[in-house]
Amino acid sequence: MVHNGYVVAEKYYSPYKQDTPHDTYSITKSVVSALVGIAIQEGYIDSVDDSILDYFPERTFENDDALKRSITLEHLLTMSSGLECF
Repeated sequence: MVHNGYVVAEKYYSPYKQDTPHDTYSITKSVVSALVGIAIQEGYIDSVDDSILDYFPERTFENDDALKRSITLEHLLTMSSGLECF
């Protein structure tokens, strides 16, 4: 854990050590969901029901369809966007 640029807590579980790279799996989802909650509280995001495309009006994407246009922030946070993953 880092606070103000300093490591304030750390723990390594076998077989990992401080310099051993390893996958973090779901931690990213947890951090992003916490940040989205803060952004909603601070008024940067109105709701998890907002269309994700509303946040990127200048962007274009291939294969435009109704499914992609209906994806909300909640869909991405719950990994339920309906998009196929490779």
